[in-house]
Amino acid sequence: MAALDIGSSKITCLIARAAGDLLDVCALVTEPSRGVERGDLKALDQAAEAAATALRKAQDAAKVECGKYFVGVASKDSQGRNSRGSVTISKENHLVTDKHIRQALRAAQNISLPSDRQIIDGVPQSFAVDNSAGVRNPMGMSGNRLDAEVYLATESINAIRNLTSCLKAIGCKHEGLLFEPFASAEAVLTEDEKDLGAVQIDIGEGTMDIVVYHGGAPRFVRVLPVGGGHIARDVAIGLGTTVDAARELVHTRGAACESALDPEEAKREIEVPATDSGEAHACCVRDLCHIIESRVGEMLEIAKKEVQRAGLNGHATSVVLTGGTAMLKGITKKAEEVFGSHARIGRPKIYIDHPEIRDNPAYATAVGLLVYGVKMRRVAEKERKHTLVGAVARLWKWLGEFF
Repeated sequence: MAALDIGSSKITCLIARAAGDLLDVCALVTEPSRGVERGDLKALDQAAEAAATALRKAQDAAKVECGKYFVGVASKDSQGRNSRGSVTISKENHLVTDKHIRQALRAAQNISLPSDRQIIDGVPQSFAVDNSAGVRNPMGMSGNRLDAEVYLATESINAIRNLTSCLKAIGCKHEGLLFEPFASAEAVLTEDEKDLGAVQIDIGEGTMDIVVYHGGAPRFVRVLPVGGGHIARDVAIGLGTTVDAARELVHTRGAACESALDPEEAKREIEVPATDSGEAHACCVRDLCHIIESRVGEMLEIAKKEVQRAGLNGHATSVVLTGGTAMLKGITKKAEEVFGSHARIGRPKIYIDHPEIRDNPAYATAVGLLVYGVKMRRVAEKERKHTLVGAVARLWKWLGEFF
């Protein structure tokens, strides 16, 4: 099985075999991304060329041809919403069956959407049987009516069309288009975190994905057009250097929280490469980190305000950071200052027996796409007995997680 993560700074192709609870990695390839800005495809030909290179290198390394890929979807136009579906339990004994559950889930996703949007994914939050709400597993319960509470992720149809056009241009078929915030959560969040409450923040190059879990299911999602690229640009402007040089300084010498630095390290001078029209000069590490901390703090404050606006601040019992920017020194300390909650780096250790991947939060989405994919394949085997496809099949998948 294979995953394709098309990001703003890099394209990741991961090919692996499912081996029990682990994924046996056959190939991991990252290719510089082109034609993608803040999660949106801006130059289809450039994006397709970069994706084709990543696929070719991965298949050559794995010595296998992959017919289909699980492909991630998330853009600044992504939206989430709660939905409710109901079904009458009409049999004589009034017992909830799997058919009733499927019907309730299907009713929950049968909603009216604007003509420019479509449902990408959905996750059951809970069920209600008559007046008994908050039910995780309604199977076999007695009642007259079954309600399903579902959280739906929707996306711009144009964004989906552009992505599928890119895939078609390189002859890449997708086994599923999966919502990236849900996928990365599968790779890094523990069951306790999902249940007790966690805010997962994936900070990529061009976007910041925020998803809040509570009671075992997502309650809120937002994709914002701000990311690590903004940090690099701030440093480039503040220190008078190029964006590429600034990005290198951020990752090799920077920190997201000045107090995380050793005092002697903070005083140390570093060389700042020149721009085309200037000369190289020196600055101290403290000055670099001050710029980084200001932008990271602003981004985390934005995330906190989004969570508060959704009325879910009480669910932020922990913060889990993923994405390449999560590798910044001191970023968990900064997150704890902003949110007032415990923070950690989300590394996909439990699924990958591969040191380069399992310790790197930048690969959380790619790993999550495969973890998601494993479950989807198992669901597909069960769903062959039914007529449900697409989003409803994935809704049914999540039911298995509750049981």
